[in-house]
Amino acid sequence: MRDSFEPIVIWNLPEDGDGNHVHIVAENGVTEDEVDDVLGNSSNPTVLSRSTGKTLGRHITFGWTQTGRYVAVVWEHVADDPRMVKPVTAYPTPTRAEAQGTNMKPKRVYVKTERTPEELDELKAVRDHYQTARPTPDQLVAEGGEVVPLGEVFRLHDMFAQLKVERERQQLTLADVAEMTGIDQGALSRLENGRNDNPTFGTVSRVAEALGKQVHYTLADAPPDGHQEAA
Repeated sequence: MRDSFEPIVIWNLPEDGDGNHVHIVAENGVTEDEVDDVLGNSSNPTVLSRSTGKTLGRHITFGWTQTGRYVAVVWEHVADDPRMVKPVTAYPTPTRAEAQGTNMKPKRVYVKTERTPEELDELKAVRDHYQTARPTPDQLVAEGGEVVPLGEVFRLHDMFAQLKVERERQQLTLADVAEMTGIDQGALSRLENGRNDNPTFGTVSRVAEALGKQVHYTLADAPPDGHQEAA
C-alpha cells in the first residue's frame, strides 16, 4: 500500500469541454496550482460526503493557496495504490481558520474520459450544487457534516482497501461480511471503493474483527510545522 501522503491528482484533458480542467480552471478561475495546494496538505479540513443526495462519494477540502486565497475543492476518490483523487469542482470561500501544516506538490496526470449521458448529468448536477451554494466549512458543519484532516480521510481509504484484499483472500462475499458485521451490504461496497459518506475507525475495527484481524493504532509526536503524514 502507498505509505506517503502525497496524492496523484487526475485532470481531464484541456480540450475536454465537460472535463474538470475546463470547469475548474477556465470557467471558475481556480488554477491547477491552487488545487494542488489544497489537496497537498494533510492537515487541511475535509468535510466527509453525505450518504444521500448529489454529494455521495465526494468529499470537500478547504485550504490556503500560495496565491493567498482560501479555496474549497470537491473531489472524488479514484484509487488507493497509488493514491489518486479527481477534482470535481472548486471555488474560493471565506476563511475558517489560520493555515496549518505544510503543502506538498501532488503529481498530476491528464486523462481522456468517456462519459455516458447519465454520468454527465450527475457531474453537472454536483457542479451546479456547489457552485450555487458555495458552502463554507462552518455551514457544512451546521448541516451535520463532520470535519477531519485530509490525511485521516486518505488513511481510512487505505485501511478499507486492505480489508477488501483480505476479504477476497478469504473468499468471502460482501453479503457474508454484511451478515457478520450487521453493516449494510451497499455501505460495505462503498467503504471498500472509497465512496462511503462517513468512513470511521470504528467501522474499520468492526470489519477487521469479522475477518479475524485487529487494527493497531500508534501515537506519535507531530512534526514541528504541524504537517501529518498519512500512513
